[in-house]
Amino acid sequence: MEFIVSLISALCVRNKKLLSRVQNDDWLQGWYSFINELSLPDLLLRLLLILVPVLLMGWLFEWIQHDWLGLFELLFALFAVAYSLGRFEFDAVLANYLNSLRNNDVQAARLGLGAIGDDADDLVSMQYEVEYELAYNEFQRWFPIVFWFFVAGPVAAVAYRIISWLEARDDAWEPVLGLVEWVPARLTGLSLALVGNFDDFVSSWDEVLEHGLDTRASLHAFVGSSLDSELQPAEAVERAEEQLALFKRALVLWIVVAAVLVLFT
Repeated sequence: MEFIVSLISALCVRNKKLLSRVQNDDWLQGWYSFINELSLPDLLLRLLLILVPVLLMGWLFEWIQHDWLGLFELLFALFAVAYSLGRFEFDAVLANYLNSLRNNDVQAARLGLGAIGDDADDLVSMQYEVEYELAYNEFQRWFPIVFWFFVAGPVAAVAYRIISWLEARDDAWEPVLGLVEWVPARLTGLSLALVGNFDDFVSSWDEVLEHGLDTRASLHAFVGSSLDSELQPAEAVERAEEQLALFKRALVLWIVVAAVLVLFT
């Protein structure tokens, strides 16, 4: 089941139209609002935000296991992983940025970045911010979800999604998210090295360790390299496209590894 779910999720990870049918967070917003209205200690509120939906889903998964020759189990896992896959907010920003640079319109590229480009006043600083966000966007799209799915099942994948959603609204969840992303981020970094330049991985390892639980900075250290002060729009587009291709190759590597693990376990 693990390989089938991982493969299907990899095939549909960029299909916004398909995933939008299952990636509805209205229930999570309602649960978040309800819990925060309770007069309970902050720690207990945070535990309830995670534990209640996770325990309910765990109970449901246990209840349907082995029924109908595992068909419901497979469907549940597919739904859980599809729901947990990363969202698409940054994709439109990146597309507008690259399209503007292809037209040599640096000013339009900066305006299209919105808040991401607020502190950027030249192409080099803009490119730095884009690559910083791009690395994390490509990571959270698929890699941590599949990692936790393999480690602890579909409920763990949904738990990751809940923590990610909470972190986007409350900075108090940032160290929690960094903790659950620590291992998959470094495995992703190793994968990027194996399909890219392993020497860069070795040389960046000390820097990655210094970043601790900061997943964005760690991933940028894995894929980033110094930017030429004379960076041209065409070169910036090429760098971004190469980074996207690198993550796609890493995804294929994970699928191959998943197949091998299934065969020998």
